[in-house]
Amino acid sequence: MYTYTKRFIAQVLLCSGFLQSCHSPYMGGMAQETASSRPTAANYKGRTRACINYVRVPRPALRLDRQWIGGRPSFPSTLLCRCEPSRERPRICTGTSSFAKLLSEGDVFVDKSLFIKEFLESADEVSLITRPRRWGKSLNMDMLKCFLSIEVDDQGKPLPETQSFNRRLFVGGEVELDWGEAKLLKPLTISDYPSVMKRQGQYPVISLSFQDVDGSSYRVIEEGIKDQIVDLYTENYRYLKQYSQAKETLLEDVEKEQ
Repeated sequence: MYTYTKRFIAQVLLCSGFLQSCHSPYMGGMAQETASSRPTAANYKGRTRACINYVRVPRPALRLDRQWIGGRPSFPSTLLCRCEPSRERPRICTGTSSFAKLLSEGDVFVDKSLFIKEFLESADEVSLITRPRRWGKSLNMDMLKCFLSIEVDDQGKPLPETQSFNRRLFVGGEVELDWGEAKLLKPLTISDYPSVMKRQGQYPVISLSFQDVDGSSYRVIEEGIKDQIVDLYTENYRYLKQYSQAKETLLEDVEKEQ
């Protein structure tokens, strides 16, 4: 019982970092590794380091109260393990509600695309989604907009599926980034449902967010909403201008004036 107690205390001290440093070849909790296997960062009790030049490492032999636990160790003449910094950290887009930017510029993405299937199969005429702040409400709404909206060129003509950027966000494919770079996207889970994918890019969608609209008076808030509508029109719906011309008969004169 006394021996087991000493071993337990030694392991506690080892995990606390009092008995060994991260450069020791006898790192606490390190598994028996060979040159053909690569340990992960989990082998190092949370240390973000990678181990190379692997050899079989004996069980740690620790000294407590002037006695060796696990037998006296035979220290190697050369260092068995040397630590190097971990690989470059993945890019994580934070603070954005743009689904396209998160997917194309970031390296970490939690696939919630089945939300689209649940939304389309719902029989509700109005959907009210309530969640706390920073819970991804605006991001999911933007994902839904990218899935349903008709993607058109500057002339207002719908783009074919082979040229649709929004479709590649869901079915996967290469997308162009800034500075002549490109990124290969993987298909999302929603692409496994043909009955849902046939609705992709088939609806005119108006997505209006009041996320950046604030003010201390009604007039200021009203101006902010108008700015949102102007930005929405400028970015996505400039082709509608042709229908407001005098020669077009699609709209009535009163509607054109409005």
